[in-house]
Amino acid sequence: MHRLVAFLVGVVAGAFITWQVVNRLNTFPQGSNATGGIILRESQRIPKTIHFVYGLWDDFDKMPPTFQETIDAWGRVGFKTKLWNRDMCEGLLTSRPEYGKYIAMYRKFPRNVQRADFIRYLIVYDQGGFYMDLDANPGHVSLYDHGVMSYKKAVFFVEVVVDEEFSSRQAEVHPIREGVPEAHERIANYAFGSTANHVALKLILGEVERRWLKFQAVAGDPDYYVLFTTGPSAVTRALLLVRMHKSLHVFEKEAAHSLVNHTSAGTWRSAKDV
Repeated sequence: MHRLVAFLVGVVAGAFITWQVVNRLNTFPQGSNATGGIILRESQRIPKTIHFVYGLWDDFDKMPPTFQETIDAWGRVGFKTKLWNRDMCEGLLTSRPEYGKYIAMYRKFPRNVQRADFIRYLIVYDQGGFYMDLDANPGHVSLYDHGVMSYKKAVFFVEVVVDEEFSSRQAEVHPIREGVPEAHERIANYAFGSTANHVALKLILGEVERRWLKFQAVAGDPDYYVLFTTGPSAVTRALLLVRMHKSLHVFEKEAAHSLVNHTSAGTWRSAKDV
């Protein structure tokens, strides 16, 4: 009986939190387009700035030329670009009192790539704009000119679609999943964008913090540990409640590849970031 009551209380609390999130997302100016979405004024759109991060584990002054070519490529299609180094990232953590709770976690991450994951979410939450990995180049379709950009305040991209067998297998081979199958669509963290202070990024930051506190001591595949605690798995779970809301758009895999060409360099895997 007590378990039933606790379960019902949890369901009600979850529904209330979801209602709060949806209501916070539902803030738009007047006006609409042909799709029924609300047209945003220029000042309310996702800023046309792309943030990159480099130097958390490599020498900042020895960045590969191909990475600079990525930055230049986005500049040529009309984006402002900003490259963050280690000092800039650490400075962001101390720039607002409410970020103070993240400092200890950021410093205790065992992998530098976890710091890279976390700080990209905080950068976009703090300043707005887009984040791109340095191996993510413009696709053959213009990202900022895509129709959804005129009425969406946050955009994400599906990177992987898996079948039921693979999804269930992940639950079996990775103890950190606690028997929960992987989502059939994994949302990427190599590219995403939002307005500043968007609740979607706030939810991602919160999910990373929750997973770190709960799973920091769990053993298993070290690379999957990163994907689960701070990477795409955390992003996917955080966006579960709000993915279909009208302020947010998730591009399906095919559309994502037409907008952002990600070459998946994977420079962090096999502890190359240590």
